[in-house]
Amino acid sequence: MRFRTRFTLTFVLILSAVVVLILGLSSAKLVTVTPLAEFSKSGVQVDLSLEQAGAAPCVLTARYTPLREHFHVYSKDLPPDGINGLGRPTRLDIVSGLSPAGELTADATTSDFQTQGLDEVLPVYPDGPLTLRLPVSVTGDGNAQVTVSYMACSAITCLPPTAETLDINVKACS
Repeated sequence: MRFRTRFTLTFVLILSAVVVLILGLSSAKLVTVTPLAEFSKSGVQVDLSLEQAGAAPCVLTARYTPLREHFHVYSKDLPPDGINGLGRPTRLDIVSGLSPAGELTADATTSDFQTQGLDEVLPVYPDGPLTLRLPVSVTGDGNAQVTVSYMACSAITCLPPTAETLDINVKACS
């Protein structure tokens, strides 16, 4: 009799846990991703999209993917002209039609990097892709402009710095 009671109680507890898990997953906020623009220039593929999760602010997302092995991009916090002219920040900046609803964040942390033959130490992200995210709200009719900028380098060479202003439609965020 004790075995049957323990078995029944264990079964009921496990079943309850499964039901709670299923209900929790079904009520979780799903993120909708809307592609906005893409281009490839100066050795980097850039993909711009809009992320939405329920009533939370929309998030403008830019993914920077160096197309060459062992290349990195610089920190978003680097000064606009670099350090003593070296490097350029990886940025996602609003030109019009949007306003920031939070801080620009990166999905990676920087490390200090010293280029061979130079004394300057520069903050860079790890080699490979980097994603920047900026919570935004729409301030106009859904047509907006943003500027993405970056510079990709390896330990021995750099590609030209790039800044592209993109026209995007963010009406889905209104």
